[in-house]
Amino acid sequence: MARWSALAWMAFSIPHAVLAAALGPELPTMGGALVGGAAFTAILAFAQGRRARSARGGGRLLVAAAPYLALIGLILVTRLAPPLRDALRSVEVRWAFAGEFGGTVEPLYHPGTMLFIAFLAGALAQRTGGRAAAGAMLLAGKRIVAVAVTLLVMLTLARTLVVAGMTETMAVASASAAQSAWPLLVPALGALSSFITGSATASNVLFSEFQTGVARELGNSPTQALSGQTVGAAIGNTVSPQNIVAGSATVGTVGQEGAVLRRTAPVFVAALVLAGMLAFALQR
Repeated sequence: MARWSALAWMAFSIPHAVLAAALGPELPTMGGALVGGAAFTAILAFAQGRRARSARGGGRLLVAAAPYLALIGLILVTRLAPPLRDALRSVEVRWAFAGEFGGTVEPLYHPGTMLFIAFLAGALAQRTGGRAAAGAMLLAGKRIVAVAVTLLVMLTLARTLVVAGMTETMAVASASAAQSAWPLLVPALGALSSFITGSATASNVLFSEFQTGVARELGNSPTQALSGQTVGAAIGNTVSPQNIVAGSATVGTVGQEGAVLRRTAPVFVAALVLAGMLAFALQR
């Protein structure tokens, strides 16, 4: 089991690192998962002597993966072709509220637009009828309401802390208390917040501004601080009760959440210590 786990890790991590170095931050997670998943599945099938079945299933797998493949293609084309990229980014929608808040959205370049186009491409590739596609969109819209409410609350809280000056005050106090040892704690804060909220996204929304504020106070790199925050948030997901319950329900092991936590807790601690040491070393 340990060897297969190590192989699965390598199958994901190597494509992830290559894509990150070559294409930037938008593609590695999904691209690494697709390439790594395909590679690991092929290796597992051949190791178990199921070559013929694997070959027959390859075509079905490509059709099933059509939305993800379309999304990867869209990201590559829109990010790596300067003329197209500049044309898409030239369309902007600006907004402002109460004279204090505002921003700019590039609708044609936005990842959400790419996701919607990829959904339509997947529906065409899978020969999904218009009624079925519309029904899927409606069902997804209903399910996303709870997520949207949670994110709205998190965003509102995070921006309130920033505008009220509370984030800056906490950053100054933390920098003064921890001094040069703070980078060791950066992943731990990200892990703690994702453990509580069950979401790395929520953790980053709440604490990214705080982490960069502390980094600036200490003269450290804000980019490295955000990296540590994101890594810690991802690590915290491994022991988040919400995620363990959801995962157990997915694979039919409801009632065994405690056993899952006992398995993931040592990995969580080891990964968090390693992440803290790495964050500290990179900030020196």
